[in-house]
Amino acid sequence: MNVISDGDRSRLARLITQLQDEPARADETLASEGYAEDAVAGHVVGISGAGGVGKSTLISRMLHVLRKDNLRVVVLAIDPTSERSRGALLGDRIRMRDSYGDGGVFIRSLATRGAQEALTVALGAIIRVCSAVCDLVIVETAGAGQVDVGIHRHVDTFVTVVAPLGDAITLMKSGQSEHAHVVAVNVRRGLEGNDRFVQQAGVILGGESLDDGWKRKVFAIDAKNSEGIEPFVQEGILAHREALNQT
Repeated sequence: MNVISDGDRSRLARLITQLQDEPARADETLASEGYAEDAVAGHVVGISGAGGVGKSTLISRMLHVLRKDNLRVVVLAIDPTSERSRGALLGDRIRMRDSYGDGGVFIRSLATRGAQEALTVALGAIIRVCSAVCDLVIVETAGAGQVDVGIHRHVDTFVTVVAPLGDAITLMKSGQSEHAHVVAVNVRRGLEGNDRFVQQAGVILGGESLDDGWKRKVFAIDAKNSEGIEPFVQEGILAHREALNQT
């Protein structure tokens, strides 16, 4: 199985800390460490959505599918910084603990540190460092709203996770869904209206042609019960990666 070496892990941990502590010197840090602009890099996936919608649980399930394909994965999980204490819980990775012992997975929690759009400081530089040692980088934003769309500028594949709440009008509103390559509707067992919402999402959001020629796909998943994860990963994320590689 492909793994991320101990040396690369140590270097990642050191550089991420340095970039977060001195974001204004990010370009200088990358140059001094020999990170070229045109270096071959891993595919970057952004996972965003409202707080509590199931992003980190979904990522934990994704890791098992990706590792079956022998892909090395770095996860950057962003949590909000408290305006009062200036600290952050950094608890998203708790849901990914099943992958802690996997040598092909590197998980790092980050705080927003005052950054806008549910992101973190020096994110672009951190992604560049991480993508040099893996096949996929997954960036999980902090709980995001409809207008927090900045993540799509940092990633190759943008996934928005939504809960089956609201109605067709909710799905028509501008925001994250406009930029998403893949939409994951995270259903809850026993919730009335699941099927109708998924159907509406497919009609309203699915099939739209995006700037890169990809047609947006909508998947119904149940992250808590590990249902629908394999087609979401294979036919959504990895299919989009393959489409980009071909063009």
